Order: sequence, then C-alpha cells, then structure tokens
Amino acid sequence: MPKIGTLLLEEMMKQAKNSGFTSLSLSVDPDNPAFRLYEGHGFVKVGINGTSYDMKVNLNKVSDDIS
Repeated sequence: MPKIGTLLLEEMMKQAKNSGFTSLSLSVDPDNPAFRLYEGHGFVKVGINGTSYDMKVNLNKVSDDIS
C-alpha cells in the first residue's frame, strides 16, 4: 500500500488537473526525502531559492491514472 505522502500528492495532482491547471510548482530542501517522491511523480528542478530547489510538473504530461 502506498504511503500517505504518495496518496496525498497523487490526489492533489488529480484534483489540480481535473480543475484545469496545467502545472504545479513547489519548493523543497534537497535533503528532504520528499524530493525523490516529487521527482518520481514528474517534478523537475527549475531553479534554486536560497537552500531549496524550485520544482515544477507539467500536468498535461502526467498519466490520468497517477499512481
């Protein structure tokens, strides 16, 4: 069974896509274990803000059955 962070991220991405959003962005510390979770769901580094990475995902390139 997926962990709660994975379930929450996938539901957020589904809701955003169904609401007409084409992308999502976030900032995460590179030492945070969630960094790998985001990469695994299509987020890519687009910049650095202080000690955090800015990441973005194009929801049009994400599967309709995010899992």
